[in-house]
Amino acid sequence: YYLSLHPLIADWLRLRNDNLRIDSIKEAVFVLQEHISAHMQQIGIDRVFPLSFEHKAEILSHINACEGHLRRMNRFTNSHSDLVEPLTLGTGVFEHAGDVISAFFKDHDLASKALPLANLVLESRTKRLGERNLLTCEAMWHVGYILEQEGDIYNAQDTILKAATNRRVILGAD
Repeated sequence: YYLSLHPLIADWLRLRNDNLRIDSIKEAVFVLQEHISAHMQQIGIDRVFPLSFEHKAEILSHINACEGHLRRMNRFTNSHSDLVEPLTLGTGVFEHAGDVISAFFKDHDLASKALPLANLVLESRTKRLGERNLLTCEAMWHVGYILEQEGDIYNAQDTILKAATNRRVILGAD
């Protein structure tokens, strides 16, 4: 499923210099992240998105378009390694976007897309914040919840127990 941009907009994006193109992609991902977040409801530990089928399809189309633009930008970056480091959902400036999009995937039974993205977010947060951080525990819990949804109960239980133990150490027993 690929979002086709109006030809003038596509040409405008292609003709921009590299830094402006990177900024445009970042802006598109951040707008998508905020749009998805605005429609998210927290129910206990679960994040749900009560949206119409058409709205979900539009969001999935935009996610695919952003991923495609990131892949193309990274291919260009790899051939010109002195420019910037690769941009990936779930890491660096896109860590929170990866978390939100992963939750969106999970809620729409796309665990095969949600799990790798959730694992990237967990890796990024563990590296940046350490295991004993509430945001890392939240990411760990999210990975466990996706594993449970996929039927991997053993790994889900281990991951959720580790998240709960770290959370208890951070916040105390009460």
